[in-house]
Amino acid sequence: VGADYPYEYKRQQRISYLAEQEAHSPERMNKAMSVVTDGNYCVKCHAVADFEPQGELTTLGPNLADVYRRLRPEYLRNWIANPKRILNYTGMPVNIPYQPEHPHLGGISQDLFHGNSIEQVEGLVDLLMNFDIYTRRQTSIGHMVKPATEPAEENSNEDQ
Repeated sequence: VGADYPYEYKRQQRISYLAEQEAHSPERMNKAMSVVTDGNYCVKCHAVADFEPQGELTTLGPNLADVYRRLRPEYLRNWIANPKRILNYTGMPVNIPYQPEHPHLGGISQDLFHGNSIEQVEGLVDLLMNFDIYTRRQTSIGHMVKPATEPAEENSNEDQ
């Protein structure tokens, strides 16, 4: 009632959800960001905020900083896990392969993101669905603000 259309509840964008995830794994968002910014993964083809990748325009993907505004979490999860299952002619590779015979293994290097492939995909989804919150946490404006200076006193002789 009174909700703007289209409205969809996205539990991944709830502060309580993020707090719960961060309590369980405090570095989760940072690790997901390390995957995004590693030159072998997302930034190879995607713009991220003010970063623009090199390459042919026809091979570049959308800006990941805007994903939270455009996609639903379930779609994003399925896309990251296996993009060809959604769009069989996409150029996006499966970056985090799932190995059903070894579900405890991660799809990418444990140095980038410690966890199995499902945890790695979920971490990326959470980061991208909350990219605005994540980047606000990384940038502090307060220390850049300069105090206002007192306005110069007007010369009272000018009135005469």
